Amino acid sequence: MAEPKTRPTDASVDAFLDAATPAQRRMDGFALLEIMREITGEEPVMWGPSIVGFGSRPLVYASGREVDWPVAAFSPRKASLVLYIDHDDELLARLANTNSARGASTSPNSPTLTKRCSAS
Repeated sequence: MAEPKTRPTDASVDAFLDAATPAQRRMDGFALLEIMREITGEEPVMWGPSIVGFGSRPLVYASGREVDWPVAAFSPRKASLVLYIDHDDELLARLANTNSARGASTSPNSPTLTKRCSAS
């Protein structure tokens, strides 16, 4: 059976985000990096060439095939910022609370993310 292409690598998360375009997507990526680090309690790892992942869990396909997959991840693609969140009620609640408490929001007119940190 072929190895999955999306698996943890030793590539630099910072270097990947530094190369993201446009500039707003790069800023969004670094803001989301801190939010995801906070809500997951995990350090970021590159999964394949274009996904920043946090933690890992087994993902079981209907066929029974099992692979590791990040608990939470994102990819700052040129066209849009893509989020990957495992269905975990506790994690989703922390994400919702972090968004409210930290002022992270998405604009209905744009797929960009803005993070405004309030005083802790």
